[in-house]
Amino acid sequence: MRVDDLYSLLARFEGRQIDFKEDVSASLYRLLSAFANTAGGAAVIGIRDHDHAVIGLDLRNNAVKKLADSITTRLGVHPVIDIHEIEGKSIVIVTVERSRVPVAFDGRYYTRVGDTTREMLPDELREYFQQSIEWDGVTGPYSFDEIDEETVRRFLARANATGRLTSVDPAESVETVLSRLGLARDGGISNGASPSSARTRSGIS
Repeated sequence: MRVDDLYSLLARFEGRQIDFKEDVSASLYRLLSAFANTAGGAAVIGIRDHDHAVIGLDLRNNAVKKLADSITTRLGVHPVIDIHEIEGKSIVIVTVERSRVPVAFDGRYYTRVGDTTREMLPDELREYFQQSIEWDGVTGPYSFDEIDEETVRRFLARANATGRLTSVDPAESVETVLSRLGLARDGGISNGASPSSARTRSGIS
């Protein structure tokens, strides 16, 4: 990226797919979670938020690798990280794509509304799960007997404990839960869900 392009980037307003951060903090991870849960986006780090002045970022001691590893570990996504020099200082652009499954940070899910990062409402999260490509992309049909009940219950317990999917009772039968979430129909699983894929899609290992 040329210097002129960098200055053009800094002149942009924050929006649904771009935001500026002075340094690496919890707000960066919330932002990346929100990007992954909406339309993807780029976080420009080393830039003062209110006036877009170049602050720069200390990249010594493998800082970029540590940042990439931290994002992957804490969010489960693989970012693209670019380093640029401007005004003799280093800035880092972290780009994430829209995720195929909801991405949480510290047990909470975030979304991007305009230039604002906010926590997903339970109904929004439930709809995201229902429309997830991962749930819809596996052909079927499969029966309820092929679903790993323990995995489903562990996922529901975690979601319920963090305030997600509070309208679903984890004590209900798996068939009832999946039906309430719109993931089952005609006595089977909508678009399929094998025991092993259930573990992958729920994010539980």
